[in-house]
Amino acid sequence: MGAGAFTLGTYRPQEEMVLKANKNYWKGDPYLGALRFTWPQSDRARLDALNVGTADVAYLRSPEAVDDAVKEGHPGEMTLTSVGSMTTINTREGRPGADLRVRMALALALDPDLNTERAYNGKGLPGQELFPAESRWHSDVKPLGVDLDEAKRFLAEARKDGYDGKLTYMDGTDPVGRANAVVTKAMLERVGFTVELDLVSSIADRTSKTYVEHDFDISRAAAGVSEGDPYHRLQSVLNSRSHGNPGGYANPRMDALLAKLQAANGEAQTQEVLDDVQTLFNEDVPLVNLGASAAFTAWGDHVHGIEPTDEYMALFGEAWLSE
Repeated sequence: MGAGAFTLGTYRPQEEMVLKANKNYWKGDPYLGALRFTWPQSDRARLDALNVGTADVAYLRSPEAVDDAVKEGHPGEMTLTSVGSMTTINTREGRPGADLRVRMALALALDPDLNTERAYNGKGLPGQELFPAESRWHSDVKPLGVDLDEAKRFLAEARKDGYDGKLTYMDGTDPVGRANAVVTKAMLERVGFTVELDLVSSIADRTSKTYVEHDFDISRAAAGVSEGDPYHRLQSVLNSRSHGNPGGYANPRMDALLAKLQAANGEAQTQEVLDDVQTLFNEDVPLVNLGASAAFTAWGDHVHGIEPTDEYMALFGEAWLSE
């Protein structure tokens, strides 16, 4: 629309995007002449770029990189996000995840603690509950838990009706994506699934396979539910009419609960609805939650005036650099 502090200059997919200062910005000329965005393949590469000065700001999600950035004393904004690591299940007709028994087997087989230990060297906030103990919305309703015998039983029941036990798992080709893929494959095959890995390097290709082609059985993703507005991201991934619903999950009961969540007045009503959401989540397994995350937007000591927002986006309209 051209109403913001910056307008698009150039865009090269997988390389860079340059935004130029909007001279007609209603608050006056931005202090910065341009913003240049790049996409290193891993959070470690992003942190390294920040440390050597080839980047001024870095957005970090990997628990190891976040932990290192904090220990190194970088200023920035830390944001707790619930459902920060999840296994998306394609619940559409014709996919294994359309069968509740398969979804139950997945949920009971995937161990958040083991995933964190193997993929993130034990750093992170693992857990199956939608909102962790650190969250203001933590519920007394317990998640399903990990039960390998029950997972095998549900899978065996699905096999009796013709399911062959095969799944494709989609993730990235970066080191964390590969680590997640290896541990997920191991956790599922120990209860009887046969898992084929589909590692995709391009974010654009992963987005297309998820939201356009629906060409996956399960995949790694994040909902990023904020403390300030739990409704927004929950309705995005759980509402049957949401374009951001990656697995195609649809249940009128969940839609009704999300409508109640949107209309909730005050913390007590919100918590009551979220308890009901957790209960139905346990019954229906629309996806498998593996834990919360602490996203960290870190910047150098010479960077000033960045304004973080609740949606994990940073506003640069009044940002400036010192010598």
